[in-house]
Amino acid sequence: MFIYNCTSTLYHPPVMTVILIVFNVLVFGVTASTDPNTVSDYCLWYGSGYHPVQWVTSGFMHANFGHLLGNMLFLWPFGLLVEGKLGWWKFLILYLVIAIGQNALEQTIMLGASSTVDASQFIDSLADDPDFAEMPADEREFLQTMLQASLNTEVRRSLGASAVIFGLLAVCILFAPVSDFHVWWRFGSFDAPVLLVGAFYVLLEFYQWHVGGLGISSAALHLLGLVSGAVVGIAFLRMGIPQCDNEDLFSHLFSKSIAKESLSSSSTKSRAPKLSPLERAKQNADAKRKRKATDSKSAPPSTTSRSPSPTHLEHTNTQTTASRDAKQVDEIRNASLAKPILASIQRRNVMAAAEQLHAQSSTDVLRTIPSEQYSLLFREASRNKQWPASVVALQKWLQAHPNAPDQRQLQLAQIWLLGLRQTDKANEALGKVTRSNLDDKQTELFKKLVIKIHHSN
Repeated sequence: MFIYNCTSTLYHPPVMTVILIVFNVLVFGVTASTDPNTVSDYCLWYGSGYHPVQWVTSGFMHANFGHLLGNMLFLWPFGLLVEGKLGWWKFLILYLVIAIGQNALEQTIMLGASSTVDASQFIDSLADDPDFAEMPADEREFLQTMLQASLNTEVRRSLGASAVIFGLLAVCILFAPVSDFHVWWRFGSFDAPVLLVGAFYVLLEFYQWHVGGLGISSAALHLLGLVSGAVVGIAFLRMGIPQCDNEDLFSHLFSKSIAKESLSSSSTKSRAPKLSPLERAKQNADAKRKRKATDSKSAPPSTTSRSPSPTHLEHTNTQTTASRDAKQVDEIRNASLAKPILASIQRRNVMAAAEQLHAQSSTDVLRTIPSEQYSLLFREASRNKQWPASVVALQKWLQAHPNAPDQRQLQLAQIWLLGLRQTDKANEALGKVTRSNLDDKQTELFKKLVIKIHHSN
């Protein structure tokens, strides 16, 4: 089975993934022609204390070409997805943290183990084998001698990128569980959810571990790598580092729990539900409006006195209070609607904030969001070349503040033209710019955009 792509939204090219694959191939090429005793010093040795250098080097060593090929075929898709959410240098940090943490944990677990395999227990078990018992005595003695010499010289060590690749698989499940991997098998290609692919390999490793007697084996180390990757991936998610756009595992679980609570609440709602402060304020304002309308109809007109009557003063006070309450209700409602947008901006979740802004059409709600927050979203989106999000940030900023500097329209035109290649939209944005309000640098940019639009047409 070969996984060659994924459907998740990726914001960064797999630069570091390709570099790691090339580096692993180069290291294998160098070590294949090097003295085995020298190479073994860079593998992860067990039972001989801590060797921090090996925590890094062992992950780039491979026993043979098949071992290398298998690991690199899986490093490509898992690295593609994870690096696409992180960027190259954050992905490299995650990769090395998983590798170093995993190898340090392995050496810690194996501190009490012998650095060589004890052959005596295996040879003693041959006495119970019927085929061994039927062999001539001289052949049995010769076989025991050869096994003793061979097994007692075999050292306990590990090497390869398998464990860290299983760690990356755990991170894939955390970052984009419902996205699909494009998979090719002997009978053709198909799409499979990341969570399903991960579950398949995890169950396969558990099966191999069980068949192997639940001891220290390759399968056990792969599962340990899965745990190491999960710990690091959760830490990255808690720090808000990856650009998951609410595709991550916890966002899906959280949204499902909210929906379940909402459904449970609606099914068990009492006849006299408890109102929220916002609903209560709105209900009071509506009641006051109705009282004012009723009093206005029932009150007789006053024509004999120029001074306002007590009834008229009461009506005026009621009207003022109702207007003030209605304004407070609107302010509370607008702030409530703007709150999730602000939260997404603060978390640097660019695409989620852009989608929420795009869905919000109320100018009053958009005015609730400070200009600094629009600026922050615009900078983050532009820095990551997420041009659609940059456009949304500027458009909603201009909707909320129509008197904003012409620089905003100029920036919008620049993104439409250079980022999204939409000359019509760029020309429309430039048409709203007042050139007399631009400084020299902005005027020069304006001219360049006009010329580029002209040549594009």
